Amino acid sequence: MPIINGKYSTYDSPFLDELVKGIAVQIDPKLTISLDLFPEFEPINTTKIKWYDGKTYALEGQIGTGGWTDGVDTTALPISAELASLINVGDVLRIDNEYVVVKSVNRTGFTIDVYARGHGGTTGAAHTVGTAIYILGNAQVEGTVDGDNLLEDTIEQINFTQIIEEPIELSITAQKQKYLDVADKMNEERTKAMTRALKKLNQAILFGKPSAGSKTTPRSFGGLKHYIENTSGSFNYNVGGTFTETHLKNVLLEMARRGGSPNTILCSPDVKSIINTFNASNTRYTRAERVAGNFVDRYEGEGVGVLDIVADPFLRHSFGEMYIINTRKLGKTWFVDDKLRFAPEPANSRTLKETLQGQLTVRVKDVVTDCSRMYGIS
Repeated sequence: MPIINGKYSTYDSPFLDELVKGIAVQIDPKLTISLDLFPEFEPINTTKIKWYDGKTYALEGQIGTGGWTDGVDTTALPISAELASLINVGDVLRIDNEYVVVKSVNRTGFTIDVYARGHGGTTGAAHTVGTAIYILGNAQVEGTVDGDNLLEDTIEQINFTQIIEEPIELSITAQKQKYLDVADKMNEERTKAMTRALKKLNQAILFGKPSAGSKTTPRSFGGLKHYIENTSGSFNYNVGGTFTETHLKNVLLEMARRGGSPNTILCSPDVKSIINTFNASNTRYTRAERVAGNFVDRYEGEGVGVLDIVADPFLRHSFGEMYIINTRKLGKTWFVDDKLRFAPEPANSRTLKETLQGQLTVRVKDVVTDCSRMYGIS
C-alpha cells in the first residue's frame, strides 16, 4: 500500500488535547506531507535533545598506501582508513582471490597483521593500492577471546525545541455575529491559525537549522536537510542537471552497500512526474479507476526493496533537492509542558484573543546508512 498522507498527523497524536486534534483534522493533508512522515514519540522535558548514531559503513575497504608487495608478508599490511575503523581481530578478508584472517589491527597507522597469507587453501599474491577488501566473516582460534576492544565510531547529534506561535483575534461586533455565532467564528479563526502553523512546520521539518537561541534570539530545530547535509559520512549525491532513473539507482545501490533500509522517496511534484515515466512498459497497475496518465506509487530498488514515492508540493523544484529516507528512523516530539494548544490572551470587551502555541523538535537517526540527499536537480 502507498503511504497515506496524514499517517502521523497532528490529529492522530495521543499527547494533544481534543480541541487541537479536532481543529487539526480539518487541515488538508496535502499541506503537511513531510511533517506527517515523522512519527510522534513521547513528549520531552528539555529544550535540547541528544542522540547517538552509529557511523556504520559497508563491510569493505581498500588496500592502503604502498600496496601489498608480495604474497608472503603477514605484518604491517596497509589498509584504508575507513576499513581500519571497522575491522576487528578474526575478520576474514578477501582481496582479489586471496583470503586472510586478521590477527591484529593498527587503527592509527592503518595496517593489519594476518595469521597467514592464502587462508583456506587460497594463494597469497601481491595487491596494488586501491584494490577492494571485503569482510566475509569472522574466525577465531579455539579457546581464545582475542578481540581488540573495537569501539565503533559514534556520531553525537543535537537538536533544540522550536517555539511556535500563531495569533488569533476575533472582534465581537454585530457584523461578525450576523451570520455566525462567536463560537463558530472562533473555530474558523483557529483553523486558519492551525493551517498557518502546520504549513510552516512542514517547511521547518525539511529545511530548519538548529540554534540554541538566547534571551534575545529565537531557538530553532534542525530539519531533514541539515542532518543529511552536515553529518560526517552521510551520502549527498550531486545530480548536476536533469534527474534520471540512473541517478536514483546510483543512490539506492550505495545505500544498499552501506546496509541501509530506506522506505520512502520524498521529492517535489516535478521530480515525481519524471519518476512516473520510469520503465513505463513494465509498470504494474492495480487501479480499477479509468484515469488518464501514468502514475507510479512505489519504486523497487535492488538491495533495498520497495519504496513509497511521496511528492510534497512544498518541496520546491527550485531548491533542486529530493531525499531517500527511512521514516522509521524519524521522529517529532512536543515539549511536555508546552504541547500544542490554544492559549487565551488578554483582550477587552470588544475582542477575543488566543495564541496557538507549543514547542516541537525532531530527530533524524542513522543518517549515514538510512538517509540520503540528492541535490543539483535542474
